[in-house]
Amino acid sequence: MKTLAVATENRRLIRLRDFHFGNCTWVLKPDVTNHVNGIVPTPAYNLPFSATFDNNSFVVDGSFESGQIITTGQHSPPQFHDNMITARFTNCKFQPWLGTTANSHAHVAVLAERGDYTFDKADLQGLNLKQAIIAPQAPHDLGVSIEYLIP
Repeated sequence: MKTLAVATENRRLIRLRDFHFGNCTWVLKPDVTNHVNGIVPTPAYNLPFSATFDNNSFVVDGSFESGQIITTGQHSPPQFHDNMITARFTNCKFQPWLGTTANSHAHVAVLAERGDYTFDKADLQGLNLKQAIIAPQAPHDLGVSIEYLIP
């Protein structure tokens, strides 16, 4: 198991291609306002991002009141039409209170950049998807997983 501590000011994973994060524990620290800014898959300058997160755990070092574990930048302007993210989260562990009505400001993911995001349903079991994952499009049910396609 690999442990990756994510600094508040350096969270972007920039232009990774076909990257595989296997058996990783991501440790996120809240800022002074108890807000967590999660990892940021990032395409740039018409170079896409693609990665699989397999058997990863996402934990917060301390308590937090708001934020997200996974986030993207804003939707890229038209001249950067190849800025897109392909991210697959499978067999991942998220803190179970994320995405509940009691914690309405804490999310598993906030997705805005164009791309294809896939999460295993079992990893999100019991969570309110509309609260856990904030995205401009509703998810597609793929059986054992859900997919968010953002054009």
